[in-house]
Amino acid sequence: MTGPTPDQIGRIIGRIRFGANVDNFEFQPSIAIVAKDLRDLAMGLSDFTVPLTKSIGQVMIPSISQNFRQGGRPTWTPLAQTTIEKHRLKKGYGPKPILVRSGRLRDTATSFSIWSINKVSAVIKQLPPQVWYGNVHQEGYGALGASGTSWFKPYQRRAVQLLGTEASRLAVQRKAWDIFDQALLARGPRVGKGSVEIPQRRFVVYQDKDITDIQQVFYDWMDELIVRLGKFHPGGARGPHPQT
Repeated sequence: MTGPTPDQIGRIIGRIRFGANVDNFEFQPSIAIVAKDLRDLAMGLSDFTVPLTKSIGQVMIPSISQNFRQGGRPTWTPLAQTTIEKHRLKKGYGPKPILVRSGRLRDTATSFSIWSINKVSAVIKQLPPQVWYGNVHQEGYGALGASGTSWFKPYQRRAVQLLGTEASRLAVQRKAWDIFDQALLARGPRVGKGSVEIPQRRFVVYQDKDITDIQQVFYDWMDELIVRLGKFHPGGARGPHPQT
């Protein structure tokens, strides 16, 4: 039986979607690898768990780790001098790379545990509660209107629960900020509305090379699978990175 040619496999891989919208998605920017558009192929493939898992382990986790080592790609906004003095030198942390004071956020962001992987997609929906502040750094806080970002929505929903659905938008916003301040107070020094601005420092984000490398993971997997099934001779099956 004659199977797909290398060029056909390359075109198939080009149908993988990155950063696709996901229901109930809270993490920004949208981080997802969606391969469900590949399911209707004549090859009859329907389970992409293996290449998705390889893509996370071989491409995305190393890429995110590199973001922390390099201080962002593109480079994150440097820490303010007051932040360095107050939260590092005075507290005895010493000068360390941005976002790795304790290493907890970096370790969490570079773990499999934050990814939800099934047969057709791999998605980061949200960070665990112990690194809640990662959402703030990922999106930024303060001057850009934090109340409209997704990480703030749980506080708004809680405010509506407490005030009722008839409450004005202004009342909900004020109550949401009160709840937010109480949460911060429980975790550490109080940070009130408008008292701080945190630049956006995206540590989970696709690099152009990541997308190309993930496509190559899928290409190699499909190539090996077809050869193993004996659908065509392996000679000349290996091809270049598929083009999108």
